[in-house]
Order: sequence, then structure tokens, then C-alpha cells
Amino acid sequence: MKNLLLFALLIIEISCSGPKVTVQDTPANTDWSQFKTYAFYKLDASGDTISSNFSERTQIIKSALTAELNKRGLVQNDSSPDLLINIGLVVKEKVSTRQTSFTDPDRPKYMGTRNYSWKSETVETGRYREGFATFDFVDTKAQKLLWSAGANGIIPEKTESIKKNVDKIVMEILKDFPVKPITTENK
Repeated sequence: MKNLLLFALLIIEISCSGPKVTVQDTPANTDWSQFKTYAFYKLDASGDTISSNFSERTQIIKSALTAELNKRGLVQNDSSPDLLINIGLVVKEKVSTRQTSFTDPDRPKYMGTRNYSWKSETVETGRYREGFATFDFVDTKAQKLLWSAGANGIIPEKTESIKKNVDKIVMEILKDFPVKPITTENK
């Protein structure tokens, strides 16, 4: 029971610690003031590993990105955008385990009827999903990658928690974005 409590605390600590964000630097000669509009690349996904709520969850990501980019003065324009945003998603189900040992309070399992032996084994303690998202910003005229960032973390099960986490992750990712939010001082 003590090990289960420690595992639960570890999961809570990992999920509260925030996403791990990686950012690719922008080419030095990029003039970000020329970019006023953006659009999302078409996101196609298929296969038996795609969950039933995939479209809903990707829409949550797009909405969070739209809100943050609007704060920076960029406007979504699907017909002739200056920037195209490619969203990449990878989600994997992970299994957390622990190894039993002879010193465990639960004791290792007894094996055999006449062959008296003790066995140490790996025990599943839980399942969770971990995701990695990348956001690539591409100049539509020059057809080159301008800025890229990614984040990974544990995905909560509840949709409400996902919305909060996605908003937090997108804010964290875009804090290093070259186009800063418009404030009353910037106007």
C-alpha cells in the first residue's frame, strides 16, 4: 500500500510539474512583422489506434493556439495565410510497473507444489497516456520552416482537464514565440 501511495504521489508530481517544452530557434534574418495571418495545415489521421474523440481533442488544441495567436495580433485566414501551422501529435499508452522483491511487505509469489521456489516479478501498477505535440510555423511564400516547438506530458482522462492542460501547454510553448502578445504599451 505504501508503494502505491508513493507511485500516486509521483504521478501527481509529474502531471503538476508542467510540460517539457523544446523550441527550435528562428532563422536570424526573419522579419516577423510581415506575418499577419495564419491557417492550420489539414490534419489527417487514420488507423485503428486513433481514438473516437481525436477530432474533438485536436480542435481543443487549435482553439488554444488560435486564442494565443490572436493575443499576438495574428488573424486566422484559411484562404491566403502568411503562416501555415502544422500540428503533430503522438499519443502512447504507457504502463507503470514495479518489481517485487523478497523484502516487499507483499512478499513474492510462491510457485510450484513440489518445486518450492519463490519468484520475483514485475507487477503492473497503473496505465496512463502520454502525448507529444509539435507546432511547426511555416512561411507560405518561402516554403520554409520558421519556428518549431514541442511539448510532452501526461494526458488526463477528463475533457475538462484536457482543456486546462492544453491552454497551459500552449501558453508555455508560445512564451518563446518571436511575436509577443500585444499589450497597451505595444500599441
